[in-house]
Amino acid sequence: MDTTPEDILHRSDAAVGIIYSKGEILLIKRMEREDDPWTGQIALPGGFSKPGELPQETVIREVMEEVNMGFSKESIYAELEPKSPNRASWIKVHPFVLKSESLKGYSAGPEVSEVRPVRLDSRVPSRTESGYESFIFQDWIVWGLTYRILVDFIAFENNLK
Repeated sequence: MDTTPEDILHRSDAAVGIIYSKGEILLIKRMEREDDPWTGQIALPGGFSKPGELPQETVIREVMEEVNMGFSKESIYAELEPKSPNRASWIKVHPFVLKSESLKGYSAGPEVSEVRPVRLDSRVPSRTESGYESFIFQDWIVWGLTYRILVDFIAFENNLK
């Protein structure tokens, strides 16, 4: 999705997919671009809704675009509480849990530089250099909105056990 800073000011809905299988999730590293305020960050696959598109439709489209995995509305296991980025409170991000038999068959789309499956139990709680709470998965640091969504997902997952 080509997004300019001006576009971000006029968009309000987005969706991300927590692609989950047997204790693992998929994380992405966003491609580095000058016009992307979240350039190079570690994130969940997702993006902004198109006009008239439901968040459930957005997550299915964005997951296909970013990690080349096909899901249907029936694949949506749960929707977690929507969240907003701290510096863009007008944006509502809808996190969807997409259960998968395996995390095989993914590949990075054009807006993604790398896709990586990570075990949730391998996370190391930490803080960024700026003092934000974070998780470290191997050499990837997850913070900000993605961190807050994962905190909710971990609580959700613990209730399933």
